[in-house]
Amino acid sequence: MWLHDPPNAQPIGSVMASGVTIPGVGGTWDVWVGPNGNRPCISYVSKQTIPSLTFDLNLFIQDAVNNRPNTIQASWYLTNVFAGFEIWSGGVGLRTDDFYAIVN
Repeated sequence: MWLHDPPNAQPIGSVMASGVTIPGVGGTWDVWVGPNGNRPCISYVSKQTIPSLTFDLNLFIQDAVNNRPNTIQASWYLTNVFAGFEIWSGGVGLRTDDFYAIVN
């Protein structure tokens, strides 16, 4: 999830869908899909900057499984979850106050 859409950077791949809503998560999202090695990379980019977000990652996973053909499969395992910044320039004032995952 990209909570900000910087003007001079973009996720891997290209836009597969635009203006997507995820039930239970606010806002609208563009869905980018492209290869990351031999696996797909799916990025949800918020259409508006979001300063903070608490959400259930499974809602995005279910959207990808059910609505983004040829991306991920329900039988696959999620092996990595990470958060942070990709700093292209500057970076003053960026911070992460809290990040955690609860696995059910």
